[in-house]
Amino acid sequence: MAKRKTKKPGCNKTIADYTEAIRLDPANAQLYVLRGHEYHRHNDYDKAIADFTEAIRLEPANAFNYYSRGEAYHSQDDFEKAIADFTECIKLDSTDADYFHWRGTSYLLYDEYDNAIADFTEAVRLDPGLAHAFFCRGDAYHSKDECEKAIADFTEAIRLDPAVAFYYAHRGNVYMFNEEYGKAIADFTEAIKLDPDNYDYFYKRGDMYNLSNEHDKALDDYFEAVRLDPDNFDYYNHGE
Repeated sequence: MAKRKTKKPGCNKTIADYTEAIRLDPANAQLYVLRGHEYHRHNDYDKAIADFTEAIRLEPANAFNYYSRGEAYHSQDDFEKAIADFTECIKLDSTDADYFHWRGTSYLLYDEYDNAIADFTEAVRLDPGLAHAFFCRGDAYHSKDECEKAIADFTEAIRLDPAVAFYYAHRGNVYMFNEEYGKAIADFTEAIKLDPDNYDYFYKRGDMYNLSNEHDKALDDYFEAVRLDPDNFDYYNHGE
């Protein structure tokens, strides 16, 4: 579980302002949503959920209220409740790609890959420029060992947003799985250019060099992985 971030200065004042506004206008659902997003932004998920729940009680036909609570449940890794809220919000508004994208992400992390693929497909139909939805669908296809479809989706995500390192790294993972080591090396190299502090990219490229009998390059990558992540003993074993 990720470490809870320290609340930024001014956060409590913002929440206090919303709280006072709610005291003066307790039937205003939007105020609960705004305060809920502040709580969510600072990882106080239970309070965020409570505010979104009150917003839903006040405005049960507002899709965004369910979407907001679904995001909070998703952040808590409570994917079943997140899926239920995203489903309700899609019933109310089936035209927003983000709603399908988020439900698809919850399905993906809940290991319901076919449902995830269906939602990402609808998301990119509604918004063909949504690079992350292509990436997520590619991840779902990879989880089903449908490698060619995964590569196609990762490639489209890269075309739409070529500055995201982990898009290349995930495509590199598929090439690695397919034993296409040269293509994997090229993708991990691009990922390293974009994110040179990610030790895992060096580690995986080192593995690809090693399997390609380029042992000196493999050692260089393992040593760099060790430098970036000195507590991971796997890298030392590979570097021997």
